[in-house]
Amino acid sequence: MDTIDPHAPGGPTGTGTVALQTFQAQMAALAAGDLDTYMSYYREDVVLEDPQYPDPLRGPAMVREDLDGLLTAYPDGSFETRRVIGQGDVVGAEFVFTGTNNGALVLPDGTAVPPTGRPVRFPLSVFNRMDADGQIVEENRYYDLTTIIRQLELS
Repeated sequence: MDTIDPHAPGGPTGTGTVALQTFQAQMAALAAGDLDTYMSYYREDVVLEDPQYPDPLRGPAMVREDLDGLLTAYPDGSFETRRVIGQGDVVGAEFVFTGTNNGALVLPDGTAVPPTGRPVRFPLSVFNRMDADGQIVEENRYYDLTTIIRQLELS
């Protein structure tokens, strides 16, 4: 994972620093498999928008259920951080997700799709809005579901 040093010369400073530091710490926890610490950055009233869900996910329990589903479907899944930007209370990141579908993939309607054994690799972007304490208030994810469906040969 690329790291962000908000104290490095020419690095991010000012109001976006807390958001960038939170992002860095959260992604380090995810990479280490420390899901409790990863989840601790979400505020109790967090709202998460994701293209696969018709309605926003609300609260850390729903966010954790989504994360658990991803890690079950892609137990070897990893995020390569490409770019990270911060401005004010918002941090945005561009990733590439890579994994092999070796676990059941549960769709938003509850339907379980058996593992395909196929690899996926797709770009995604995430924008988080933080409160003054570095807690995620709002998360917006952007990625192309058609690319994933095609790679899994589900269409």
